[in-house]
Amino acid sequence: PNAVLASLTEKKHLGVHTDLLGDGLVELMKRGVVDNSRKTINRGKTVASYCMASRETYEYINVHPGIEFKEIDYTNNPLTIAQHESFVAINSALQIDLTGQSTAESLGKTFYSGMGGQASFMRGAVLSRRGRSILVLPSTASNGTISRIVPFLSEGAGVTLNRGDIHYVVTEYGIAYL
Repeated sequence: PNAVLASLTEKKHLGVHTDLLGDGLVELMKRGVVDNSRKTINRGKTVASYCMASRETYEYINVHPGIEFKEIDYTNNPLTIAQHESFVAINSALQIDLTGQSTAESLGKTFYSGMGGQASFMRGAVLSRRGRSILVLPSTASNGTISRIVPFLSEGAGVTLNRGDIHYVVTEYGIAYL
């Protein structure tokens, strides 16, 4: 997702509704790319639940009136997310299978993280009028020796997203519309 943010610098009037506010989003705010002027709800406000960023970002958000922190029950509620017209959710995965199921939390029985808000945001985007859900991942791991695109998720893997949650899959080789 952070790589995607760097390619948005020429866009205009983007809005942000997220659980995690970080350096990349704040940089887009500083450049005027994110102004939240066309949001369906919370117009004029970047809405987030928490921040993990550099000191410079914390200093920026401390004085910026256009940033509002809300409880996770609000930001990660698919029905709240769906109220945003044309909502685009961008998330990453560790592995995806050919049926469209993906995991962002484990490879087989080895867990790397929790599922967080990924499913909530992707499902909210699917429910949003003209919304899109985008899953990004490198096509391989371990210096190109292991494919992240597999016939079936590894045995024991937690299914973070099912095939109905994902519209687009993006790798370094292109885009697949599911």
